[in-house]
Amino acid sequence: MSASHLLKLIDQPPARSRDALATALETTLVELEDWLLALRSDGFTIVESDGVLFLSEPVEWLQPQLISGSTEVALEVVVETPSTNDELLQRAQETSIHRTAVLAECQTAGRGRLGRRWVSPVARNVYLSIGWQYAIGVEALQGLSLAVGAAIADALEHRFGAELELKWPNDLYVRGAKCGGVLIDVTGDLANACTVVVGVGLNLQMPSGAAEQIDQAWSSIDSVVKGSFTRNDVAATMLEALVAVLRDYPATGFSAWRERWQQRDFFKGQFVAVSGTAGGHGIALGVSDTGALLLDDKGVVRAINGGDASLRPQRKAT
Repeated sequence: MSASHLLKLIDQPPARSRDALATALETTLVELEDWLLALRSDGFTIVESDGVLFLSEPVEWLQPQLISGSTEVALEVVVETPSTNDELLQRAQETSIHRTAVLAECQTAGRGRLGRRWVSPVARNVYLSIGWQYAIGVEALQGLSLAVGAAIADALEHRFGAELELKWPNDLYVRGAKCGGVLIDVTGDLANACTVVVGVGLNLQMPSGAAEQIDQAWSSIDSVVKGSFTRNDVAATMLEALVAVLRDYPATGFSAWRERWQQRDFFKGQFVAVSGTAGGHGIALGVSDTGALLLDDKGVVRAINGGDASLRPQRKAT
């Protein structure tokens, strides 16, 4: 049990005392106080009256029946998991995960590309992964992470008016800072059948306490959404967009998404540094039909594939 389970229990009737909560969660009063402190740090107002604890406002929990819609996806919502991608990868060892999706209220070991930590506080953002099986090999799926990013950005702008930008190869940006990311894990053959797990993490209402753990500039889409929104609405929009791009990708490839991705390219035309084995410096020109970064390196255009490459702005030497 954890702070996430405590929040769920406090939000459900009947109201309980500290002792009753500790008993139900099979924990100590000392650990319970630590969880309460963590939840308050994440922006939840927990008050006590007549010896029982309750929330000043109800929590919006994710509800599969409001999210899956007509996607024909087997969707499960879990209170907590180390990582939604890892959850599906583990299941894939025993059964098919084709068109299976997992949403988590909280991730305890959320991860991004290159093993970076993804801060995942409870009941604030969206952490979504979906499994898909292909008869084609991994090589035919080049550029998929970019197409997913473009599809999510298009869907969120169409539905909520949120204007997002994209950073090669897998980041979603709002007002110059990262608000989301795409993580793809693949098992299978380069030329034959493979299974793909696509994960998307999106900051909706990142609390300041949790944000202190983020080691880069960050943002949340609540700063650009026009009008009201719910986490269930956002998750449903994301899932629908994911299903569409994964279903059609063998036929379209990335070339169908290239122009849409480039319209949102945050670094296009800027002088950048690329780290990793294929690193270098130059002007970002956009991406190729396979999703490779096109870099003008002193007049020579290089195509850099994802791999361990990472992009950052850099002041041009004079």
